[in-house]
Amino acid sequence: MILNKREVYQLALKFGVQPFWFWNGDMDDDKIVKQIKSMAEQGIKGFFIHPRQGLTVPYLSEEWFYKVGVSIEQAKKYDMEVWLYDEYPYPSGVSGGRVILDHPEFQAVALKTKTLEIDGPDLIQQELPWGEIVLAKAYSIKDGIVGWHNYVDLIPYIGTGYRENIFQMSGLTEYNRKRFFTGDPIKKLSWRAPKGQWLIYIGSQVVVDNFKYFGGYIDTLNPDAISYFIETTHEKYRQYLGHEFGKTIKGIFTDEITAFPENLPWSSILSKEFKTLNNYSLLENIPALFTNMGKDTDKIRYDYWNTITELFIRSYEIPVRDWCKTNNLLYVGEKPIIRSKQLKYFDVPGIDGGHQKVGTRPAVANPKYRANAKVASSAAHFYKKPGVLCECFHSIGWGMTMQDMKWIVDWLAMEGVNWFVPHAFFYSTDSLTKHDAPPSSFYQMPYWDNMGMLAEYIDKVTSAISGANRKVNILLLDPVTSQWTAMGEKKNIKRRLSEDFSALQKTLLNHQLDYYIIDSQLLEESSIVDGCIRINGQDFGLLILPPMTNIEKGALNKLEQYIDNGGQVIGSLCLPSEEIGNSLCVKEKFSHWFGIDAEQIYAEYLQDKIQNNKVEKSDQENCLFVGCQDMIPNIIQTILD
Repeated sequence: MILNKREVYQLALKFGVQPFWFWNGDMDDDKIVKQIKSMAEQGIKGFFIHPRQGLTVPYLSEEWFYKVGVSIEQAKKYDMEVWLYDEYPYPSGVSGGRVILDHPEFQAVALKTKTLEIDGPDLIQQELPWGEIVLAKAYSIKDGIVGWHNYVDLIPYIGTGYRENIFQMSGLTEYNRKRFFTGDPIKKLSWRAPKGQWLIYIGSQVVVDNFKYFGGYIDTLNPDAISYFIETTHEKYRQYLGHEFGKTIKGIFTDEITAFPENLPWSSILSKEFKTLNNYSLLENIPALFTNMGKDTDKIRYDYWNTITELFIRSYEIPVRDWCKTNNLLYVGEKPIIRSKQLKYFDVPGIDGGHQKVGTRPAVANPKYRANAKVASSAAHFYKKPGVLCECFHSIGWGMTMQDMKWIVDWLAMEGVNWFVPHAFFYSTDSLTKHDAPPSSFYQMPYWDNMGMLAEYIDKVTSAISGANRKVNILLLDPVTSQWTAMGEKKNIKRRLSEDFSALQKTLLNHQLDYYIIDSQLLEESSIVDGCIRINGQDFGLLILPPMTNIEKGALNKLEQYIDNGGQVIGSLCLPSEEIGNSLCVKEKFSHWFGIDAEQIYAEYLQDKIQNNKVEKSDQENCLFVGCQDMIPNIIQTILD
């Protein structure tokens, strides 16, 4: 196999232990030099320069780049890697606040809703957040049924008001010093509801404030905002330090950025982009994100999250990856995962996990994708990445020991992590800096002189992982689209779907059954050969469907082809029954394949009434439905034998 220049570059990475190095003080040249020397003496092969609370050097100033240059020159002496962190302090995207300072139009917005159920006739007066009204409708209710197509548009009944009365001694003439002002602007609804029952839905697009360090945040779905972030951060580094790109400086770490707000992303451009991608209006269907609007509810929710994913990939993942590639840098980091296919844009994907002490139960196969190493290591395998990083050890407290660190490394390595990024090595622990998500696992700790032994151990473990050829025959289909549609009246189902998916993974790992998690769009791109799923030349003979309520059209087509080819499939706890625009009779297909009423199983799962603890085998022979996930390992052993 002939490797291209970039692949050779990736394979040359040192991995092992490379910490966040918190720059949280005056950044004295001599101290910078001394601390790098101390790291090198303990076998630390590189570091991430992380601007942090307590920093006194102006971020992205001439002095800042001078200090970074000092660290680079010292790192060269010890053949250490230097990585840049793209924000001060976090999350990525605002260039230390400059993006929203220079361009207020790039500020993040959120969708705030107000719901009222009222009886008319009555005068309805309601205060609303100060923001753009994107939906305001009163839907008629008859016999307990909401008429979603029978409504009154309330936008004409909404205007400006003020919540606060203000008295000031600030008159304009010597004859009167008393003035009356108003403040705290709001939108106000005043509507005389006709006779009958009404369900009022009002959606307001409001600017996000009081968010972490700069009051607000950026609209991460807006490509113009991300372009200015790149211009004011990445390009500044290129201007001052571009001669070290691809040499001592290996890449840039991005952190925590995602579609925002995370639980219900919104953007000033969302409605237009949604209409373009899906050919219908999101604004007219906002209630579907919170309640059942009828047969199209699940499709609307799926289309919403799918649009969010595509917009974020287009606005952030691709531009940052392409900029790094053009400048001979690697794009690495960790952030919330909307769906696992995002991870293909990283050169080295990462997670945020491993923040526990010995004696607790390790968070293996974490329900949160952002902390699940198997999600990241599966993506790294399928998308041919050289490794998986983990931002680890933060907030364990100053009582963290080397035993804690080794224990965390062991179970993360078992899941495929081969690059450990301790959070963090503190430049300083003076004053309040010592309270920044401690501990510092640096020279401030009594075990520092022995850190080299842990670094050597981790080098050996990660070397074995990086060079291993794992024999895996099992695929788990990622059920993320089912979690997407678990909104509104089904919001409690999302937690159960996540926890059951996690429990299934833990059951497999406890029985030494290794697996990869596959995104449904990657399954769609696979080939079916001799009853196996073939990806990148590797064949998989068993596909497990975790509890799922829906499936994407492309994956469903591939699954049908796989089953018709004799492929082995195990379904657990819940089979897809939701319609998300497949138009392929999902319920009927799964009922036929598994010899069981898929719609009934789905309903029982939603009501938490699954009582089927036996294996259901259909005439299809190669499809099994399992009502108890603990039985799956024994079934797998029988199949594999």
